[in-house]
Amino acid sequence: MSDSASGLCLSEDNLLKYLLATYEGMKTNDLPFEQCWLNITADPKDVKDELMNFLLAIRDTTASFLTFTTYVLASSPEITADLQDEIASVMDEREMITSADIGRMPYLRSVLNEVLRLFPPVPFNIRRCLRDSILPSPLSKTGPFPIKKGTSVTYIPFIIQRQPDLWGSSAESFDPDRWSTDFPKASFLHSFAFHPFNGGPRLCLGQQYAYIECSHVIIRLYGMIDKLCEGGLWIRGEPKNTNMLV
Repeated sequence: MSDSASGLCLSEDNLLKYLLATYEGMKTNDLPFEQCWLNITADPKDVKDELMNFLLAIRDTTASFLTFTTYVLASSPEITADLQDEIASVMDEREMITSADIGRMPYLRSVLNEVLRLFPPVPFNIRRCLRDSILPSPLSKTGPFPIKKGTSVTYIPFIIQRQPDLWGSSAESFDPDRWSTDFPKASFLHSFAFHPFNGGPRLCLGQQYAYIECSHVIIRLYGMIDKLCEGGLWIRGEPKNTNMLV
């Protein structure tokens, strides 16, 4: 990569150093994210690690999350209408979305949780044992399972989160109401019945980021849908031309 202004050829590491060196010039611009970021650290390794997190770990998984959210909403006009009603009641035609607004939308959170349950962005995962250990299991008739060092253990949230013995006979159905306070909580007797972000000490650091970003996009998109009616895209909860939603 070359800087056309200076003719400087920038390697990956030099590019980071170059960006960090321009921080003083950025102070006068309206770049709050970058300023906050560089106020925390100016270490090129830290910046590089964070870029890798955003570009690889966060981008694709959040894109999958949003893709399946819009898919199920386009397929469920009644659920979409209820979600729009909640968005309208909280936002009241305001444009600025705050974290407090998101916190006042329990149905939106239920929709997002149900999307993550049926369509987890990471459908299966692997953990490798670093030392000899055991896995306790209440289902085992012979006691804990011995796990040797170097053994890989694969688990599949896509299957676990659709199991009828955990989620009932409607396990395959998209039902945000299962997350309401009135829904039986038998499935949560097991702490890993729902684990799209993994759990324990390896819990995904981007969990709240994903919830906030997807909430913001859905609020903005579905809060505008009525405004797009004249363009023939949507008629209050009912797709007019579903081909335009694909």
